[in-house]
Parts: sequence; C-alpha cells; structure tokens
Amino acid sequence: MLKPIKPAISASILALALAAPTLAQDVIEPKGMTPSPAGDAAMGRRTGTPLFIPAKKNDQILAKSIIGAHVVDIRGNEVGSVKDLILDKQGNAVGVVVTWGGVFGIGGKAVGISFGPAQLQQGENPETKLVRLNITKDAVEAGPEFVGAKDKHSESEATRRSTTGG
Repeated sequence: MLKPIKPAISASILALALAAPTLAQDVIEPKGMTPSPAGDAAMGRRTGTPLFIPAKKNDQILAKSIIGAHVVDIRGNEVGSVKDLILDKQGNAVGVVVTWGGVFGIGGKAVGISFGPAQLQQGENPETKLVRLNITKDAVEAGPEFVGAKDKHSESEATRRSTTGG
C-alpha cells in the first residue's frame, strides 16, 4: 500500500519541477563580458566591450598621471599644470584644462586646449606625464578662459539674478 505524500514534500517537488525549465533557460555569459548587445547599449558601451579591465595596458594612460602634470610651451617655458581632462560623450579625451596663477586654485586662469597642440610626453618618472604644447606661453595666456558646464550654469544664474534683481 502506498503511503500518502506529506504536503511539504509535494510542494518542494512541485517547485523543483516548475523551476527546472527556467533554470535550463538561464544563459551563462563568458566572464567579464556584457550580457547582450541590448545590455551593452543600455549601459552606453559598444557591443562586445569587456565589462572589466583587470590592468592598465602599455598603450593606456591613467588620468592621475596627467592631472597635475606640468605644462610647458614650445620653447620649454613652464605654462602651468593640468587641472582636468576634457572628454567627449564617448569617453575619449579630447583636451586638457591648463591652469596657472592664483593661490590654491583660486584667482588663477584656466584655458582648455585640444590634444592637437597639446602632446603627452614622459614625465620625471614612468607614471607621470608632461604636457608639451606646440604653441607659446603668450598664446596660451591670451586664450579664452575655460568655462565648464557647472561654471556655465553658475555664470548664467548670476547673470539672470543681476538682470532680474533677484
């Protein structure tokens, strides 16, 4: 004679039976790759781009080795230092923000310079870089003040307040 199956056991068997097709449909992706082209696009990555970068390659540069780097002009005269990098929407570096003057970053001038006239060179040690410009210090100093998006917002807000009185 068959013994009746306890409800707890039958519920477990039913859950496993129902889950089996779902488990079989799970896709295991290669390590470090994005889940799908749709996932890549949703995350703003090119299709097939690795999700993780385990180490810096020899042809890659870390931002920390550029930010703060000394900037010299075509004659070797010190111009200032790199305050920031300018990136496009794809994440490619298109230029540097060079600053000089002021005290502790206050009261100085900043000029954005594209990587056409700005070239990266080896610095004092392998991890630091030097930015050499193929223009003169006078040309840099005569360049327009660089205004970032945050600065533009603050500038437009200040203009609005001064024209509206509040």
